Parts: sequence; structure tokens; C-alpha cells
Amino acid sequence: RAKRPKVKLAKPKINPWKKSKSVFAKFKDETDELRLKAFQNDWKMTVKKISKFIKDKAEIDAIKDIFEEHWGSLKNVFKFYAVNNGTEPFYLGMNTFTDFCSESKILDSSTVGLQDVDTIFIGTNYTDEKIKNSLNNPDRCVVRYQFLEGVTRLAQVKYGTASRNASGGGGLPPSDAVEKLIRSNILPFAQQVRAREFRQQVLYDSLPIDDLLKENLSEFERVYHLYAGTIDVPPPGQRKVISVNEYLQCIEDLRMFQLYGLGTREALIMFNSSQMLNVCEIKKTNHRVLVFVEFLELMCRMAYFVGSKIEERAMAKAKEAERERQEAEAKERKKKKNKGGKKGGGEPKKLSMLEKLKSAALKLTPSLKQGSDDDTSQNKLANLVVSEVDRRDKLYQYLSSFVGSILALGKSPKKIPSPDDAGDEAAHKKSGSPAAVSPRSDEFGDTFDAPLSPSSPLG
Repeated sequence: RAKRPKVKLAKPKINPWKKSKSVFAKFKDETDELRLKAFQNDWKMTVKKISKFIKDKAEIDAIKDIFEEHWGSLKNVFKFYAVNNGTEPFYLGMNTFTDFCSESKILDSSTVGLQDVDTIFIGTNYTDEKIKNSLNNPDRCVVRYQFLEGVTRLAQVKYGTASRNASGGGGLPPSDAVEKLIRSNILPFAQQVRAREFRQQVLYDSLPIDDLLKENLSEFERVYHLYAGTIDVPPPGQRKVISVNEYLQCIEDLRMFQLYGLGTREALIMFNSSQMLNVCEIKKTNHRVLVFVEFLELMCRMAYFVGSKIEERAMAKAKEAERERQEAEAKERKKKKNKGGKKGGGEPKKLSMLEKLKSAALKLTPSLKQGSDDDTSQNKLANLVVSEVDRRDKLYQYLSSFVGSILALGKSPKKIPSPDDAGDEAAHKKSGSPAAVSPRSDEFGDTFDAPLSPSSPLG
């Protein structure tokens, strides 16, 4: 009896990327332990105020458990609405606090009105303890740890015994009111910064991205120090880091606002999203600045934003070209129909049900060529429509294109090249003048002359 041949099993591929050996080795990821430590720090300062209007210790302990469970989401909500505060995206002003209440459907005509929100904001903002660093806890602003108190107060007015609908001793107990507000209003309706998704799903676990950043690391450091401490000068003896104002100056020099329709609000979301989690935002100012490893992540987020906008604009142009082509074909058919009307060729062709379905499908996917069964059609729009593509590969492509613009900062008083400038190279060659060095070969088209959609996958 013949022996069966041994089957050689392929060894599983092991991704050699390791964070400890990457350019992001110094970035402290937001682990469960770090989140718990930050929550405990916030709660220690919050409970002093909450215990003044909720006397039952068991209820306070229950509220603590609820906040501990949802603190990560509440922190992300706070960071998202804090960017509405302009160039100080670290706390909530009265207007941004009202925006949060409105979008979370807490504000209504029967339980919580504008006057209630203002009263809750003022009560939350008040503290009888002096904070040494007033920069981190300014007047008429709610900081991160105070946000928990604000949510507690809102819950009592919305669903608790302080609610207008709680006549005759009704209303939920304090802890139940807090949980209901979080589950019924905040989590379903409030917007959040989702920084970890980009970091874990796109930025990490890619050797090509890491190698690209390592190859240009000294230049990224040069650009970082080009802006660090130039506007918000640190006291003597403290290291220079990049503040919000210096970051906004950097992206102004990159012409992000003019070329790609980047809004200040979206720029600040990227700033907040690129930061490590800070345990305390009162005694230290780390949450107000970017250290180098955070700046490096921010530049990757910026590259993804730019690349996405270039593709979005190219896709819109391709759709417009396809629409014009279809209109031209329709006019040509109408013209032929009018010419051939007397010869009996003007009768409309009756379509079968299958042909009607094909026609409807082509309208939904105009990138496919009429009458073509080839899935590899070279239509430009079809090539731009990406489904289930590795986002890490996209980031590598975008970063490779954008890195030239970043590294040109501070090297020349001339215009900083953008990823769209390569389209002008042919014109330079034709005129005989030297072409500017382009950071990429431009397969997407020209520069943006109008703001694009503010939607972004980065926050």
C-alpha cells in the first residue's frame, strides 16, 4: 500500500511590525488601565461637588460605577464639543455646552429649557477651591472633570426628582437618572472624537508607513522645531512644544485652508485626536500641546485628509464628465432619430425586462462602460471607486504624496508645493522653464478652488 504524501502546510505570515520598534514607540496608547487612572483622577475632584446635592452615599457610589463604565465615551464627547470653543479646544464654554445639550436631545420644551442649561452650566463651573493653574480651568468654562458633574445635574433635571414631570414624588433615583441620560441621550445622539480607530486600523501595523516616516524622520523633526515655541513661547528652562496657534500656522503655511477646504473646526479635531490621554488636565498642560510623536501622528492624519479630498474631487470630476458624455450620447441619439424618422427608424426601441434592469444598474454605477461585461474596465471613475481596500495602503499612498509638501516647509520663501502641483510640470517643460520639484506624479487632477465636504475619517 502506497504511503500518502506529506502535505506541507504554509507557515502563517507574521507581520514583523512592532510598536516598540516603530516611530510611535513613545506614544502611550489609551489602555484600560490608563483610562481608569484618568477617570479616578477626574472623579476625585468631581465627587466633592456632587455630594453637595446628592446626599445618599449608595447613590453616589452607583453614579461612580456608571461613569467608570462610560468614561471613555464621555471623554470623547467632551473632546468633540470642546473644538467648538475656537482656538482653545480644551474646555466647554456656555455656547458649546448648549450645543452638546441640543444635539443630545437633552434640551426640549417640556423638561430642560435654555434657562435650565444656563443654570446648570453656572453651577457646574463654580468652585470654591482655587486652582493654581488658572490656564487649565478658566472662568466661565467647564473642564473635563467638571463635565461629569454637568451630566449629573442634567440627569436630575431631565429624569430625576428635580424634573418638571416628577410631580408627586416621582422621577428616577439619581443614579438611574444618570444612566438613562447617558444611554438614551448622550450615546445615541452626541458626537464623539474617535481617535483610536484611525490609530489602530490605519496608522499602526504597517512597515511601509513606518519605513517612510523613519526615512524622513530628521526632516520631520526639523519641521517640528521650526514651529515649536515660536508663538506661545515657554518659560525659560521648559522644552519647546507645538501649541494650537503654532499648529494652525503650520497648516496655514501648507495652504490647507485654501487648497483643500479644511475648516478650523476639523483641524482642531485632528489636533485633539492626535494627543495621548492625559491623566490630569488641571495640574499639567500636556493636553494643550503636541510633543513630537503626537505631531508625527497628526501629519499622517493630515496626509490622509488631503489624499481623501484629492480622490473625492477627482471622483466628482469624473462623475461630471460621465454625465456630460451621457448627455452628449442622448443628444446624438435624438439627432439620429429625427433624421431617420421618415424612414421608419424613429420608433423607440422596446426594452426587455433584463435590459431595463441593466440600464438601472448602469445609472447607479455610471463608472461602468455601456455594454461592457469586463469588470476590469479602464474607466477612470471605476478605478477611483474603492471598496474593501486596505486603508493602510491608502495612507502610505497619501503620505508618500504629501510628504514633499511637509518637508518643504521652512526651506524656501517660495510657494510650498502641494500634492496637486505636479500637474503643472508639463506646462513648464512646454515653455522651456524649469519645473518645480513635485512631491508626486499627479494622477488625480488640479488644485481645489472651492471648499469640499467637511466629512473626515480622522476624528
